[in-house]
Amino acid sequence: MPLIILKKAMSSTRIMGELIIFSLLISCSQQPTKEQSLNLFEEANSDSVIIFAPNLVSTHLPERDAALSPNSYEFYFSITSYTQPTIAFIQFENSAWSKPEVASFSGVYSDIEPHFSPDGNRLYFASNRPLIEGGELKDFDIWYVDKTDDDWGKPVNIGESVNTSANEFYPSVTKSGTLYWCAKRDGGLGGEDLYYAKLVDGKFTSAQLLPDSVNSVSDEYNAFVDPEERYIIFTSHGWGAGFGRGDLWISFRKPDQTWTRPINMGEKVNTQAFEFCPFVSHDGKYLFFTSDRAELAKKTPATYDEIYFFSLQLKNRLSNIYIINADIIEKLNPLNNSK
Repeated sequence: MPLIILKKAMSSTRIMGELIIFSLLISCSQQPTKEQSLNLFEEANSDSVIIFAPNLVSTHLPERDAALSPNSYEFYFSITSYTQPTIAFIQFENSAWSKPEVASFSGVYSDIEPHFSPDGNRLYFASNRPLIEGGELKDFDIWYVDKTDDDWGKPVNIGESVNTSANEFYPSVTKSGTLYWCAKRDGGLGGEDLYYAKLVDGKFTSAQLLPDSVNSVSDEYNAFVDPEERYIIFTSHGWGAGFGRGDLWISFRKPDQTWTRPINMGEKVNTQAFEFCPFVSHDGKYLFFTSDRAELAKKTPATYDEIYFFSLQLKNRLSNIYIINADIIEKLNPLNNSK
């Protein structure tokens, strides 16, 4: 995603010490009951967008980047925290979802945008961590960790066929091993663009730019690619006015392997706010995305107490994670009606 947006998200959460402490106390006291935890996805079986896991995943903190494991027992996400972006997770155990914890490989450097491999044994993410432990911080690269018997292994940089001196963000991997990501680099079509690299004999080929049927002269970024590569969902500023500051668009792959012109995902998903970071569960049932939409008070907060307590609520102009039934995807597919 554009680095300026990431920086703004980071700086907007650096607030006073007592607010941090009080906020954490509020968060702990609002943890859902066991019964609520068992039904994280039940309410998403409708055509309406709802906030995901309120007061467990989605809180007054700025959360983004949904990543549900293929077996649906682990959920990873990013918090653009008070110091640096951090990857956190919850897991389903003992018939309930656990409280959020920082991932074992995160919490020191700026880590964002987790994404499971289709088999669930690898987790990709973007990070500015140094290439050598104790070295200088780098620009954002794509990294991964592999599952061990009881946790994750050490982070591995994915390599120079993907990573460059520019920033690489938002990895998405298909069943064939093809990696998609976004970057702003020389040779692109405009601003930030979408790239891919195929996995051949265990190594990634040279990066390829998606065609101008997907990329535009403006910005396209944070793309989720269907594991079968049937469609790609991303945020764009180049395919029309849209509904707000950034909308989700979708492009479908044709039988000849070209892509359809991007389609705005519509007002069920997009608002006047900023929608980004899409993800579809591995069973194809749920579409997750991030939005900074807000439930505004009847009047603009004016007093210190109003500002203070508004900041402790959900939908407080910081980002949260949302979910909707993924049936909306096929309803938008123009190939279903073209014969």
